Amino acid sequence: MNINYTKKVKHWIASAIGVVLIASIAPVSAQVYKDVTRLGTNQAICTPGIQSGGELQAFFANNPQALQNILASAGWSGNPQDLIDAVAAGDFSKKLYAPGTEFEWMSARQSGSEAALPYRRWAGSEAFEGFEVNVVSNCQQHQIVIPNACCNVSLIASSPVAVGQPNLTTSISGDTLTVCSDEGAALKLVYPSGQTQTLVLDDNSCWSGVLPAGSYSLEAEAPEQCGTGVARASATIAAAAVASKSVLIPYIGAFYGTETRLRFEQALNMGIRDSSGVTGIKAGILSPINETLSLFVQGGYISRDGINQGNIYPENNLFLDIGLEKSVGGSGFIGGGIGVWNIDDGDFDDGSIFIHGGSNIGNTPLQWFVEGRSFIDDIEDNKVDDMVSAGIRYLFK
Repeated sequence: MNINYTKKVKHWIASAIGVVLIASIAPVSAQVYKDVTRLGTNQAICTPGIQSGGELQAFFANNPQALQNILASAGWSGNPQDLIDAVAAGDFSKKLYAPGTEFEWMSARQSGSEAALPYRRWAGSEAFEGFEVNVVSNCQQHQIVIPNACCNVSLIASSPVAVGQPNLTTSISGDTLTVCSDEGAALKLVYPSGQTQTLVLDDNSCWSGVLPAGSYSLEAEAPEQCGTGVARASATIAAAAVASKSVLIPYIGAFYGTETRLRFEQALNMGIRDSSGVTGIKAGILSPINETLSLFVQGGYISRDGINQGNIYPENNLFLDIGLEKSVGGSGFIGGGIGVWNIDDGDFDDGSIFIHGGSNIGNTPLQWFVEGRSFIDDIEDNKVDDMVSAGIRYLFK
């Protein structure tokens, strides 16, 4: 056998095998579209076609079952009613579709029924006229075309609807926060402590409220959003309830506690340490120094119950205090100072030092507090007289 001929045969075989292998591993080609060259044939969904928006709306209104058949056959991901409602509302426009326009599916009448035929391309000699409906349904934007010549409902493309970001605006006036967002948005206010509150918007899609000093977070969830994520916006604000040095905050309060004092017993001609209940009222003024620290002055009236019989100590008196108070965590406070007890009776007046602390009761100007006080004028055997009390106060702000 001729050696050169043998080499050529082997070369042809190797080349053929190579072609087969390359074809087997080559990527799948793009989807093949079938050309459509004529519209308005015996495959038309409607005859003799439609020309006006009113005729399009009448076709949709009069042929609901045909539309259901087409969309079900196409496996359309949208809701048929959304498309019907969009056409009825006039949400469509008339356009021209040039040769080469591709459709994911185009409907046609076959064997007396309507069906969607996948991957069609317009290959006529000139552009055709049709109505286009861009409708959002089931979180997809669908580009639907209805050719004038045949009503063969077709889909150019569908794409996911982006998750929207709601509008959220905040403003502060003194200690009042105002928040506005989109109508229907779900709003949540997060306090510095981590406590949350759902805000109900008014008719203007806004909410206003008085807040203690501190930093807050706001979250808005957009209504009727699509996508896998949750649309949220956040804003951090600093309520300035006590930020201004020029603002004075008056308050009133009431308290109850126990007072242990060294009191003189006439019958025994000596001092006896005893305890009595103490009920009192007070009024004062907070004067802010900065955002968290305030100077306060307060005075009040006390009534004692349970002093030993024969004791010459007064059963009721007046007092006056001055001190500093610091806000803690946005809703709490601690403070302390010095005071003069029994200022209306010179025989029994004495000084005192005290500390107190408390917190807001909910989102209101009402606060609870506890107080410990030591009297520094009467000391016996290294024991200091003291008082423990608890009460409430209301801030006028």
